Amino acid sequence: MAKETAATALVTKIRTNLQPVYDTAMDLYISTPEDYAQAGDLLKKIKTYAKTFKAEKDIVLKPIKDLVKSYEDILKPTADQLKGIEALIKGKMLSYNEEQSQIAAEQAKKLESKIESGYIKKPETIVENMAKIETVNNAEAGVTESMVTLVRITDLTQIPAEYFARPRVIDALMVEIRRDALGNKAQGIDPIVIPGTELYQEKRLSM
Repeated sequence: MAKETAATALVTKIRTNLQPVYDTAMDLYISTPEDYAQAGDLLKKIKTYAKTFKAEKDIVLKPIKDLVKSYEDILKPTADQLKGIEALIKGKMLSYNEEQSQIAAEQAKKLESKIESGYIKKPETIVENMAKIETVNNAEAGVTESMVTLVRITDLTQIPAEYFARPRVIDALMVEIRRDALGNKAQGIDPIVIPGTELYQEKRLSM
C-alpha cells in the first residue's frame, strides 16, 4: 500500500508539473528565432521532468524489483527442474509409445498376410489374433496422444523474399544488422560492411 501511494503521488506530481508545459507545447508555433529558443526551453523542461521522473520511479520500483528478483532466483531452479523432469518422463513415454506402435504395426502386417494367404480363415480366429496385438493404453496412463504440426527451416535461401519484408522480421533483423554495421568503438568492435545495407546520416536534436 505504501509503495502504491508513493507511485500515485509521483504520477500526480509529474502530471501537475507537465500540464502547463503540455498546453504550451500544443500551442507552440515556431516561425521566428525567438519561437525556436522558446521550444528549446520547453524541451529542457521536459528533459528535466523526464530525468526526475525516472530517478524517482527507480526509487519506488527498485525495492519491488529486488524483491521479485530475489524470489525468482530462489524459485527458478525448482521451476526449471519441474519442467526438466516432465520433459524427461514424456520423452521416455514417447519412446516407448513409438516402440510399441512399431511392434503393433509389424504384428498387424503379419496377421494381414496370414489372412490374405488363407492361412487364417475363421472370423473368430482373426478376432482372437487381433486382440493379441497390444497397443499403448494412454487413458490408463492419464495422457492423451496427438499429432502436432511443426515447421523448421531447411534452406534459408529458398524462403520467399516476402517473409523478410514483414515488419516484425525486419525489426528483428535490424537489431542484428545495426549492431554489426555500426560496431562499438567503446568496446573495440569495428563496424562491418554488410551487403544490401548502407550507412546514412539523420539529423536529430538532443539535449
